[in-house]
Amino acid sequence: VHDGDLRAIVNEIKNIGADAISINGQRIVPGTVISCAGAVVQINGEPIGAPFIIEAIGSNALHNNLLRPGSFIEQYGEQISIDVKKSDNITIKKYNGVLTNKYIKNAE
Repeated sequence: VHDGDLRAIVNEIKNIGADAISINGQRIVPGTVISCAGAVVQINGEPIGAPFIIEAIGSNALHNNLLRPGSFIEQYGEQISIDVKKSDNITIKKYNGVLTNKYIKNAE
């Protein structure tokens, strides 16, 4: 599994309506960077090793949309070991990093 695979899965989960996403406990926020760093992947500047556990909170349709024809999972599920489980008990911790507002200005 490479950083591009994780980005593709995260983007797909975002696009089908997830309210919150984390990978191995690292909350995914708009400024999150997922990149390769040798034998590990860095997420929010933290080195993360396999296996990668991606958790997402969203509507009941989230699970079905992940398994729809043409999804990332259908396309790469045989090349990458992917297990999708539905749960009513997921907690995603808040992001503890610094969010910068480079292009946002206060309304007057």
